[in-house]
Amino acid sequence: MKALFVRDLLTQRWIILLAAVYSLFFFGLFGLTDEGAGSMVYVIAAIASGFMITLGSFKADRGSTLTFMLSLPQTRRDAVNEKFLLLVVSTVFGLACAGIFGLVLSPTRLVSSWITPLDLVRIAAGTGIFSVAIPVYLRLGHRAIRVIMIGVLAVGILLQLVLGLLLALSPGSFSSVIDTVIEWYTATPLVERNLCWLGAGVVLGGAAYGVSLWFYPRRDVAE
Repeated sequence: MKALFVRDLLTQRWIILLAAVYSLFFFGLFGLTDEGAGSMVYVIAAIASGFMITLGSFKADRGSTLTFMLSLPQTRRDAVNEKFLLLVVSTVFGLACAGIFGLVLSPTRLVSSWITPLDLVRIAAGTGIFSVAIPVYLRLGHRAIRVIMIGVLAVGILLQLVLGLLLALSPGSFSSVIDTVIEWYTATPLVERNLCWLGAGVVLGGAAYGVSLWFYPRRDVAE
């Protein structure tokens, strides 16, 4: 597993560098407001770092994990464990880099708050939810991940256009629907709401890990 982990790091040095300084963009973006950059910057930076580095390993891998693994004293279980380890380590790496920049910038108006325990809950939840990409990659390959990402992006853009059109045609009635949804979501206390997200992340992450361990060791080498 160590060889697979080192290979994933060496093949994407520039992505790791980008993930390290990614939080600076959000510190600058949110720091321009009167309130300054809040603790959500650390959440965004950590989850984005895990996303970028793990996704970068999918592209750099191009389905060659199995081929590379066969030349080493590794098992397929090691390949599964390595991808999940990479996700966790890269998320912690992004959080650490954001924390360092937060400390350096704390004397300025760009930073208004520090990391809270609730932020750690949000990071864990986001990491668990994102981990579902790993079994998809192990089963279908990096091209499927790319298609899914493009599809999600297209659906997001389409929803924004539809929402904008509905707001323009009937601003009063549709705005009340949006307000009702927001009110329903925010009615749950903040801590309980984030614990629900953490529960979803734990369930999805555990399922993703279990599914990966179940089918990947049984995958035909010729696939």
